[in-house]
Amino acid sequence: MRNRKKIVMDHSRNPGITVVIPTKNGAATLRECLSGWCSQTMAVHRIIVIDSGSTDQTPDIAAGCENVEVQGIAPEDFNHGATRNFGISLSETEITVLTVQDAIPTDANTLRRLSDCMKSARVAGVCGSQIVEARPECNPVDWFSPVSKPENRHYHFPSKDQFQQLPDTEKLAACSWDNVLAMYRTEVVADAVPFRRTSFGEDAFWAIDALSAGFELAYCPLARVHHYHHETADYAERRLLEELYLRYIAFEQDPRSVGFVRTNLTAINVLRKRRLGWKKSLFWARYNLVRNISYQRATRLFYEAIQQGRDAVDELVHSKCGLPSLGRASGVTVTASRAKA
Repeated sequence: MRNRKKIVMDHSRNPGITVVIPTKNGAATLRECLSGWCSQTMAVHRIIVIDSGSTDQTPDIAAGCENVEVQGIAPEDFNHGATRNFGISLSETEITVLTVQDAIPTDANTLRRLSDCMKSARVAGVCGSQIVEARPECNPVDWFSPVSKPENRHYHFPSKDQFQQLPDTEKLAACSWDNVLAMYRTEVVADAVPFRRTSFGEDAFWAIDALSAGFELAYCPLARVHHYHHETADYAERRLLEELYLRYIAFEQDPRSVGFVRTNLTAINVLRKRRLGWKKSLFWARYNLVRNISYQRATRLFYEAIQQGRDAVDELVHSKCGLPSLGRASGVTVTASRAKA
């Protein structure tokens, strides 16, 4: 028996595409971001920028671009899930794309590639991929270096039980959703599977809810955006703690199984192949050493907290990252047996 809710399409919606971009102090990248979406081979009906209290030129940059609407919200009202629901509610088109202020489409066919995966009415959304451009200011170890042509993936489960019974690794693969670049059928998010009100992980939780409801999700790795964050030691530790927390809460995944840490030897070998010169190679070698130490520390702290129970995990993530209890706030819990793992 299918769990998918029946969606009655609102035919008053424009058949085009709306792009929604939450922003805050994104002046350094927003102009290039907007230009990338305005230059697509598929026309964008409207770009909606939802700004949560920028103190730089972000609102002016957005307002100065044709076909861009700026919606301001108070900084305290921003929420990763609720703000995206707000953006969806403003969309007048059948399709809405969610992205971020520092993600730049890699070419003019990004929307077309995503749209090609939406031909079946059963597909609720399509997720693209983010890659690191080979630029001097980006970590060379993370530069995009494909070894084969990636293939599109589709996930659909006839029943909620069939999805819930998947091994955690398979469930994680099916829900590796990413709002840095994702296309949605507007009516599905507006009427059937809205984002949960959560301060983190809204994209993964949405994928869980959509698959549980019987919708089909697609992944199109050839639809890409350039996206990069330079990681200080503290940022790297916090980012991995957040990722471990999400995986633990949503997928019951043991943090020791997450392969974020590359050996220092691997990083050095990659840098040697880049032929960067000894000064830059030394800089990035040190950078990756510090990042690996931060990742190792985050994994150790998280695993130690698990041994003490769920409250210790919540306290660790709250103290280090400032996040509230994600699982309890989102109605997701881990099993007692896994909590003691």
